[in-house]
Amino acid sequence: MPAILVIASLEGHPGITRADNDVRVGIQSVSSVLGAGLLRVHRSCTGLLDEIPSLSLLAQAQVNAVSTDTKVPILHPD
Repeated sequence: MPAILVIASLEGHPGITRADNDVRVGIQSVSSVLGAGLLRVHRSCTGLLDEIPSLSLLAQAQVNAVSTDTKVPILHPD
């Protein structure tokens, strides 16, 4: 167990566990909420807007690997 988890437990935070650093779930979640219109990105966030199309393609590739029935939209900034 990493030292930080031992220290956290000793300090009264026993529910802390190792993180799952797999980014696929996060990419799929963000793509889903963007596609559903539940999350909007301001035009001043140019770095994110430039990156969204590649993240959407990655999410689509992952979805296609799991199920050909599910579609994740490729989003293009306005």
